[in-house]
Amino acid sequence: MAKQVSSELKILSKHSSIYSLSKILNRFVSFILLPLYLSYLTPAHYAILDLLYFTLAFISIILEVGVTTVIGRFYFDSKDEEIKNKIVSTAFYGFGFSSTVIILLISLFSEQFSNLIFDTIEHGHLFELAFIGLALDIYINVAFSFLRVRHQSLSILVISMVRLVGQLCLNILFIAYYEMGVKGILLSTVIVNTTLMLYIFPMMIKQIGFSFSWTRFKEMIRFGLPLIPSNFMAYIVNVSDRFFLNSYFGLTSTGLYTLGYRFGVLIHELVSAPFAQIWSPRRMEMYNKDDSERVFMKIFTYFTFLMLFVGLMISTCVKHLLQIIAEEAYLNAYQVVPLIVLAYIISSFHLHFNVSILYKKKTKYIMYINIISAAANLTLNYFLISAYGMWGAAYATLVSFTLKIILTYFAGNYLQKIYVEWQRVISMFVLAGILYWPIMLIETGHAYVDFFLKILLSFSFPIILYLIRFFTPSEIEKGKELVRNKLAKFIPGFRK
Repeated sequence: MAKQVSSELKILSKHSSIYSLSKILNRFVSFILLPLYLSYLTPAHYAILDLLYFTLAFISIILEVGVTTVIGRFYFDSKDEEIKNKIVSTAFYGFGFSSTVIILLISLFSEQFSNLIFDTIEHGHLFELAFIGLALDIYINVAFSFLRVRHQSLSILVISMVRLVGQLCLNILFIAYYEMGVKGILLSTVIVNTTLMLYIFPMMIKQIGFSFSWTRFKEMIRFGLPLIPSNFMAYIVNVSDRFFLNSYFGLTSTGLYTLGYRFGVLIHELVSAPFAQIWSPRRMEMYNKDDSERVFMKIFTYFTFLMLFVGLMISTCVKHLLQIIAEEAYLNAYQVVPLIVLAYIISSFHLHFNVSILYKKKTKYIMYINIISAAANLTLNYFLISAYGMWGAAYATLVSFTLKIILTYFAGNYLQKIYVEWQRVISMFVLAGILYWPIMLIETGHAYVDFFLKILLSFSFPIILYLIRFFTPSEIEKGKELVRNKLAKFIPGFRK
């Protein structure tokens, strides 16, 4: 088993590191843009932008019918390349065309959407731009799903970088020079997505052709339909707190919480999302291989270690990062970050607990789980946000995510035994919690010093685990080997 785990770790490390690089560069660009946003946008404008994105996310849930999950599941039903290409082609043209038609119809009601969300029709033009960007996004997402199942992580990185650079340049131009505000951000997305489609469409035609199967498309829709209410409920858990906050406390408070949430979700964007891009299709590919459940168990332990390590770093240094880059009006946003980080660490466990549910095509269980967690989230939001504001929103998120993962574990375990090294996982959570408080108490009065000092102190987490012999000798040796291999690739003349 050790050899198989090592082999899987090399594959996951190779591709997830590329996806991580893409996410890191993405966040770096966001980091560059954040002071721009905070200088040219008020907290109210910041909230308007996020509420727009959340509305688009809701619509995309319905239109995409879980197309990313669909491709990841159906692609490995056959070993024949022609059939695999036909599956992707069916999804690309089927979901892409039907979604475009529906979005064009929806865009006719842009003013009504503006009135519903913001109690005014003056933001209708923003919805029009947002809908155009969404239509193009669906095609791009299907293309990315195809590249992921083909393990073409480098291609995704290159395309993502072009996308990032384009948005960076256009955002600076439209926001700082033309002072277009939120409209400039949305216009940047439309221009960049249109440009990307000029490359992606010919690429997809070349690789998958024009084949289409109505039978397969209907099968995909049947598989994906339970994911619509499921993903919609998951969406409620993720974003309904912003709408409650806006209703109870207005756009300024919502903008502060949104900024804090954005830093909290970094743990997802930097670790679990890149990992998921390679792990989601990979776990389907190796599900029935010998001793796969034990391999999954080890990978879950290492994944949890990485999530807690990065999560501790984000939670302890974000206060000082905000002191460096943000105006004083935004500084209190740091308070909710640790709770959001913890919520997303727990939420990421679905990547390991829902494998059997997806493999056996029991997506109805995911729907039931998301309905229950969404109902709990709405109830908690109603009572906690009205009483405690941002803190209530953060605690409601944490409790809802935890409930969802507990239900996912029991459902997945019911279909097939899930192996977890519970003692090791719990010990890591306890250590991270113990370290958080003393690190947070350290203050020198200098933001830059505190920021780098707390990053440095976060490394006590893996060091202490090493000192208490948490890692086995074979794990230490495999870790050293992995590091040596990585260094050999990037440092000329480095000896393994």
